[in-house]
Amino acid sequence: MRRTLVAGLAGGLVAWAGVALASFMLHFQRPGTPKERTGPFLVVHEWWTIVAVMAACLLTAALVAAFSPRHQLPRALIAAQVTQLAAYAGVFLLYAADGCLGPLNTVFDRCQWHTDNGLNVGRAVVLLTLVSTVLGSACAALTGVGAAGAVRWVRRRRAAAGGSVRAHVPAPAPAAVAPVRTAAVLLRAGTVLALGAPAVLLTVVATTTPTSPAMSARLQQESTEQVKQPPDKQPTKPPGKNEAETAKLRSWQTWSWLNNGGAVHVRQVARAALSLKKEILRTAAQERNVNGKVNVDEKTFNRLCGALGKWAAEAGDYFPVPVQDLQKPWSNALSRLRHGARNCQAVTTPPNGNPPRTPAERERLFNASLDEVVKGITDLGNAYRSIYKTADTHGK
Repeated sequence: MRRTLVAGLAGGLVAWAGVALASFMLHFQRPGTPKERTGPFLVVHEWWTIVAVMAACLLTAALVAAFSPRHQLPRALIAAQVTQLAAYAGVFLLYAADGCLGPLNTVFDRCQWHTDNGLNVGRAVVLLTLVSTVLGSACAALTGVGAAGAVRWVRRRRAAAGGSVRAHVPAPAPAAVAPVRTAAVLLRAGTVLALGAPAVLLTVVATTTPTSPAMSARLQQESTEQVKQPPDKQPTKPPGKNEAETAKLRSWQTWSWLNNGGAVHVRQVARAALSLKKEILRTAAQERNVNGKVNVDEKTFNRLCGALGKWAAEAGDYFPVPVQDLQKPWSNALSRLRHGARNCQAVTTPPNGNPPRTPAERERLFNASLDEVVKGITDLGNAYRSIYKTADTHGK
């Protein structure tokens, strides 16, 4: 176990070196301003980060399996997972300390600790490599075992051939046996390669989907602090080209915001709203009382409205939409949703010393809160469709 852990930590150092090397090589291609660095440049940078993490894990698994006398697969997987965890820590440190690393800086130029940046990029890397690295490491372990076995087999053949020449003794095995044994060895080796190699390639291809982390509001502030050149020294570009580049940059930034958390928050809010809708429909389907109304399970509505308000608040605390025209409808919809959810909770909570409301007043407030929630969900859907439409054109 000690040697397995040491091998995993050594693989983690290799992963750190690979990530640092990718950052150093891409540093020479950095755009001039932080705002421009959040576009395709950051997508390429994170793609190479994922490649470095995957390569270190697969290499560690292959070497550990090749040099282990027994229990090759468990040892290889343990070492690869230690490498994977160490690599995730390196990715977090690289992006959280961005701006303080000199030639390894990615986006920022000012030395400051960016915890949100490190967490967002680390989460994106984890989502794209957590499961696939385990599968790829298992396939790499099979490849390592097969390669080690092939080397040992070649050495034995050479040793046997050399011993027979020195002793001047003909080969003891009949001529008819050698082809059968060779065929069996080739069959086993071919089976391992046929099963392992496509899986490794499939894992590598499946994990090279580029993504880009969403930047915090400090990025926009830092972009505006860049020293601007005088108008007479700025390069002149055709107006149409400037507009096209601006639209493409807006699209990349919006896609980055959506792909690294925005869509997740929308799904969480949608699931909470769906649960509330099911309870509304279940309540409406009950048998009516004499007065034509139904009984409401206040505890259930209080819990569901609380969950909806919680997810809406978390979505509001997420990074602003990079495009100002899209941020305002998004924030307004979340504000209306949170307000309706709070009113729903308030009207379904015991007064706790406050003057009790009349049944008619409680009914009016309860219905008004649900109406506000429905309007908030509708506004949020419209805002999300506008964001998705803008992000859907990235790279085109």
